[in-house]
Amino acid sequence: MLTAQPCSKAARGLEHCCNQFIDSPLAIVDNAPSLNSTRASSFLLLQRRRPVRESGLGVERGRNRNPNLEFSAVFLPLIRFYTAAFVDLFVRLDRVRMPLFCMKSEIRVCLGSAFRTGRGMAAEEAKTVVPESVLKKRKREEQWALEKRKQIEETRKMNRKNRKLIFQRAEAYAKEYEKQEKELVKLKREARLKGGFYVCPEAKLLFIIRIRGYAFLLLIAFVIICPSKFIESKIFNGVFLKVNKATMNMLRRVEPYVTYGYPNLKSVRELIYKRGYGKLQKQRIPLTDNAIIEQGLGKHGIICIEDLIHEIFTVGPHFKEANNFLWPFKLKAPLGGLKKKRNHYVEGGDAGNRENYINEMIRRMN
Repeated sequence: MLTAQPCSKAARGLEHCCNQFIDSPLAIVDNAPSLNSTRASSFLLLQRRRPVRESGLGVERGRNRNPNLEFSAVFLPLIRFYTAAFVDLFVRLDRVRMPLFCMKSEIRVCLGSAFRTGRGMAAEEAKTVVPESVLKKRKREEQWALEKRKQIEETRKMNRKNRKLIFQRAEAYAKEYEKQEKELVKLKREARLKGGFYVCPEAKLLFIIRIRGYAFLLLIAFVIICPSKFIESKIFNGVFLKVNKATMNMLRRVEPYVTYGYPNLKSVRELIYKRGYGKLQKQRIPLTDNAIIEQGLGKHGIICIEDLIHEIFTVGPHFKEANNFLWPFKLKAPLGGLKKKRNHYVEGGDAGNRENYINEMIRRMN
């Protein structure tokens, strides 16, 4: 069976090759750190001596660059590394007297582990370097996260305060509505005892529903009533309006195309809760949160949906702003259908003023 040559012959051959470079421009410097003490003398560093020449002005370097200088700068560190690996391999083969057919696999394993070690060290060095853009991005994201946390905390504090205020206002409104109902019942009873009857005060609020007509035909008529509401309105759309002489005179001009009346508190509340949409930045936003109302009407002291209902029903000082904030109500076709759209309500039809009976119409369309 063939066996590997002992390490002594390999070492002598390596020393013989190294001695050949001593007299040449390439010099052997034995000052590199070794892997262990057994092969310290075999870990060699090759350097090239640059030729110098003496002149009258002193010592000058050669002007013509030798390509061997670039070769030594790039490849000599690799030669040094793999020479040490081979010497370590020869030492192990000499100790165990390894058969010749096992040398190929041993050399492959040794060189592969050396290559992986060098590549792993380079990868670790690359991982430690973080680009400046990444550092700036991390810093910017941390700052944004901090600002977002502060904003969330401020919003929570404001919500806690508003929650108490909203509850107090809703309770006050409920007491006000209850007081008005009791006062109305009391006045009616007093009038009956005296042999008369009580006449309710004139309503302040109107609810108008479009029931017929073509857009081109009704353009001028609806612009007369409410330009911001009816220009783009469709059939079965409804809006709130304030009762005054000018409004009533204009409504008479479009009576064949609309029906209207005086809604009660229940109708106003159901319309806003079920089909209420707000107008924010010219967009139709559903009223699912008090924050939407506060964003649109907070400067007028309306911060919740109960404030909005109270302002609309009582026709408060900011009725115009609150009504413009509300998008036209898109109602469905009335349950049971309409009787006769061409005729007035007092004639058995559907058009015109139906006063308090508008609430029954709203129930069928909401």
